[in-house]
Amino acid sequence: MRLARGREDFGLVHWPAARTYDPGWVYPGCLTGTAGDAARLLDALMRGRLLRPESLQAMLARHPIGGAIAGRPWTRTGYGLGLMSGEMGLAGTAVGHSGAGPFSVNAVYHFPDLTEPATIACFTDGTDEGVAELEAARLAADGRSAQ
Repeated sequence: MRLARGREDFGLVHWPAARTYDPGWVYPGCLTGTAGDAARLLDALMRGRLLRPESLQAMLARHPIGGAIAGRPWTRTGYGLGLMSGEMGLAGTAVGHSGAGPFSVNAVYHFPDLTEPATIACFTDGTDEGVAELEAARLAADGRSAQ
């Protein structure tokens, strides 16, 4: 995973349409990498390996904004400092973030309610965040029912 500072840093991303994108336009501070890189980063954050406990707790302090969102798996929603959080139906609590750009969407979430907490990253083409979120929630719920 690395910080994208210029167009050349997008040269190795999966989506050909993004390979000449200028991160300074919309994505200042964007990290590039694989879905696995994204999952490992969020997992390390959520397991307390990156920040002091009080900093992580500040990020996790959720400010509720509502319930279900049409076309998306959320049944309860809120935001912390840089994190979306709430519940995704049978998957339970979800903490992470979704994103959409001109060439892809992603959902990277930690599911702490599972017997074995898991962090899942789903990336796909298109512009609908719900597609990636629904797959992440499905994978988490499948893991929960298999336990």
